[in-house]
Amino acid sequence: MRRLIGEIPDETVRDLCKVAFAAIIVSVSKQDSDTRCVRRAKRIEPGDTVRRHLRQLDAAVAAASKLDDLVEQRFPAEC
Repeated sequence: MRRLIGEIPDETVRDLCKVAFAAIIVSVSKQDSDTRCVRRAKRIEPGDTVRRHLRQLDAAVAAASKLDDLVEQRFPAEC
């Protein structure tokens, strides 16, 4: 997934995909938590990583859209 994300030509889209991927990486790896470097077994089914990434990416796109709307309301583009 990291390689595929790196091949996205648009830098903004690529960065958003990286952020979404970073948000799920601990949950789909064998690392116990963000703060503990301890391995533990997890039940991760085939496709879970992609599904979680897509959900996180949907949430990130929605948040970015809301932020864009707020910025536009506060600082409307000058004609």
